[in-house]
Amino acid sequence: MLRTQQKAYAYISAGIVLFVIGLVFEELHYYASDVVVRSALRMVPHIIHLPLLVLWCVTLKRRIINKQIRKYLMSVAILMIFWLAIRTFKWHFLDNEDPLGRYIWYCYYIPMILIPLLGVFITMCIGKPEDFKLDRRFNLLYIPAIILIVFILTNDFHNLTFSFPGDITEYADELEVRKARLNMLKADYNKEFENLTILKSEVIKVIKGESSFSADTLSELIAESEKECSRLFDLCADAEKDVADGESVLKNLSDSFDELISWAELYDEASFEKKKMIVNCLIKRVEVSRGYKLKVEFNIDFEQFMVGLDKVA
Repeated sequence: MLRTQQKAYAYISAGIVLFVIGLVFEELHYYASDVVVRSALRMVPHIIHLPLLVLWCVTLKRRIINKQIRKYLMSVAILMIFWLAIRTFKWHFLDNEDPLGRYIWYCYYIPMILIPLLGVFITMCIGKPEDFKLDRRFNLLYIPAIILIVFILTNDFHNLTFSFPGDITEYADELEVRKARLNMLKADYNKEFENLTILKSEVIKVIKGESSFSADTLSELIAESEKECSRLFDLCADAEKDVADGESVLKNLSDSFDELISWAELYDEASFEKKKMIVNCLIKRVEVSRGYKLKVEFNIDFEQFMVGLDKVA
């Protein structure tokens, strides 16, 4: 019995020591100036955490008597290993712009959804006999979890789970739509103005008695055409203003986007002190209010990236 306790204490102590080492290396990488050294330091915590999870998974078979609880805990352990493995792969082996990174991020939600559900099943088995089995009807709880996972993994096809702000190209396309609308309105105005000119030329013919229109009919047609020309002229003026505003915003967005990307590339390779300087350049003001509510004011207008050109329309 004493030997078993000593062995358990040894495992616990080794686990705590390794966990602390991982935290220390995780913190040290912020202060490393060399890129290779910083990447190596960032990998150490994951190299430590993965074996710890695997070890925990192995010891579950020895320590847990209830078969149902052991099965669910093993599933939780496997999901945690999967989560940590894909997270390590995403942040250490993929570029930020790699589309595969987004799909790996979607996969985070597989353990995030299933682990709480397995936790519910575990609590329902605690205190029950060793041969206790949950009613099969509880397996129906997997259905909404699987549906949610499928929705997340297929988000790129429907954007019902997440939506992302577009890049500068999307806003340029929106500006082209505005220009096309302006050209269409100008074409309609020119056509209506030409029609008004033709109608006004009929006035002389009416006076000479050579027109097929009566004076009253021609007067009504001219009034309607003038009203339509006035309406189209106002729409053209509004459309021209939309295009001008859109061009101005797109230029500002393009400049801000280029500045933001350059800061991001510099941040990835910067030391801890340089990262603080970069954050200081990007963030203008931070206010902390009661209840630890944060209000961050940026030097770059990120809201324009979220809502597009309609921000100023």
